[in-house]
Order: sequence, then structure tokens, then C-alpha cells
Amino acid sequence: MVAIGWQCRYATGLLRLLPSPVHPFVFFVPFVFFVVCASDLPATRPDTPSTCAILASMKYQPTYPYVLFDLDGTLTDSAPGIVRSLVYAFVQSGVPVPPESTLYAWLGPPLNDTLTAHLGSAEAAQQMLLRYRERYIPIGMYENSVYAGMPELLADLHAAGVQIALATSKPQVYAQPIVAHFGLRPYFTYVGGATLDGRITTKAEVIGDVLHQLGNPDPAQCVMIGDRLHDVAGARDYHLPVIAVRHGYAPEGELEAAAPDAIVADAAELRSYLFTPHRASHA
Repeated sequence: MVAIGWQCRYATGLLRLLPSPVHPFVFFVPFVFFVVCASDLPATRPDTPSTCAILASMKYQPTYPYVLFDLDGTLTDSAPGIVRSLVYAFVQSGVPVPPESTLYAWLGPPLNDTLTAHLGSAEAAQQMLLRYRERYIPIGMYENSVYAGMPELLADLHAAGVQIALATSKPQVYAQPIVAHFGLRPYFTYVGGATLDGRITTKAEVIGDVLHQLGNPDPAQCVMIGDRLHDVAGARDYHLPVIAVRHGYAPEGELEAAAPDAIVADAAELRSYLFTPHRASHA
């Protein structure tokens, strides 16, 4: 027989919540049934943890020792600064400004490649990039915001001993001040990105450099987090698992076609993939 004191206290509390016109006897019969049934339950063995104890003992451990994050569209919403700087560059160059939908589709992949394809020559793309940087460096890179839940997720991963690296197609010299501006730099073991000298340009090359800086860990111990097709493709070149986030800039259907290992809506859902619950042992 289990003690019924807690049942009495629970029912008494319920009765106090009743409006004054309601007679307490309304709850008397259900309460008696509740107490009798509960009293017939087998007592918990002293050496068996209660449900509350089991829940309290649940801990979360990192799923992957190494986590690589994309920046634009994954950690931060950088669209305002990039799009405004592109518009500035086109206007200053006397070239018709592409539709806004086109500019948003350019977010993510290496901008030099995108401009070369759009303008028809590498030289024209370089001139446009110079104009773009006139506004982007002093203003545009800070017209930016961190997605909700991402700072807390980074902090928890770091506290759990995970090696976190940034792997962005954005030039490394811009990525570093951006993560520092938002107070995220302490969480990263390495901030990787493209190089202005052309040595590292593609997402696959960025990921390769980041893995090298991390000591070339086993791919099964790593995961890439991104929001576009090139994040998935670059990670596949190194046999890394990939989780895609929907809050970025991928056109409809792009992520499904890219077939990452998982697609999540936001940082909260991403957390469930990066931390695995396990039961703490009882002596």
C-alpha cells in the first residue's frame, strides 16, 4: 500500500480553487475513487528510481565531437547587408540592378562565381566586387542579425567540449569580425572562409581547410550545418553528415533535392540532432 497523504493534499488544493458556489462534495466521489485506486498500486521498490528520479537523471551528450557551421543563412540573417551592398554596387557601376528575387538567390554561394556568371566575365565581376565592398565592409556586414537560439546552442556545444568551426564561402577576413561583433568568436576553435587571393574559393575547399585545421578528424565524428545546396555538396566531398536549416536562403525544393541527412526548421530543432539524451548510471 502506498501512502495516500499526497493524494489528500492534491485534492485539498483542487478544492481551494473551486468557485465558492460550487459545493466541495462535487469532488468527493471522484476523490474517493482516486485514493482507493492509488492505494491499490504496488509500492515502488526502494532500489528502483522513481519516474521523477529517472527524468532528473537524464543528461544530454554531444552527438558529434566536431560541428562545422555555415554563416550566412545558417547562424545569421545577413541578407539585408548583402542585398543593399549589391544594389549599391550595380547602381555605382551603371549596370541594371537585378530583381530582388535574383539577389536573394545569390545569397550563400561564392559571390565572385555568381557575379562572373551574371556579368559574363571575371574582370567585370571583380570590378563589381570592388564596388560591393565599398559599402559592405564599413556598413553591410553589420546589417545582420543572429538567428534566435543560435548563440545559446553554440554556448552549450562549447561547454560540452565540442570543437566548433565556421566554414563559410564568405571571405575569412569578413567572417572573423562578424562573429566577433556578435560575441560568438569564443565558441569557435577555428573561423574558416574563402581567401581573397583565390587560394580557397569553393565550399568544398573551405571545408577541406577547416578539417585540416581541426586535425583531419574522422568524418563520422563531424557534421556540417548549412542552408544551401553547396553546403551539402561540399560536405559530401569529405563524406560528412549534413543537417540543413530551413530558415536560410534556399529556394523551394532545393534542400529536398540536395538530400541532406536531415532538414530542421530552426535552432531548437537542430539542438535535438546535436545533443543525444542518455541515462546517467546509478550506483
